[in-house]
Amino acid sequence: MLTFARNMGIAAEYRTETGVDVVDTAVELCVEIAREYPDSTVYTGQIVFRNEHPLQKVLHNETAFAIQRRLQYRVLQLLFFPSVPSLIRRKIWERRKRTEREKTKGVLF
Repeated sequence: MLTFARNMGIAAEYRTETGVDVVDTAVELCVEIAREYPDSTVYTGQIVFRNEHPLQKVLHNETAFAIQRRLQYRVLQLLFFPSVPSLIRRKIWERRKRTEREKTKGVLF
């Protein structure tokens, strides 16, 4: 995402933080960035499972919404992007296969 934004000519950066509570840590980081860049927009990924198990919803899908609820009271923009684990795995696999083909290109066995 960062490379995409920069290639489009948009100023972009990323920051990481560690903490005990994901939501509290993320909100603090977003507020800190908003002070530095007042017109900033926060982007978050929303994990989408093809066959969702009830436990997955509790563990994964509520975090982004909890962050959104806290940020909306601070008038910060937040956009969701769907993230489908099976599609991501397939893209990684396709990239690895392509890299392997390129490495063996022109090599005689």
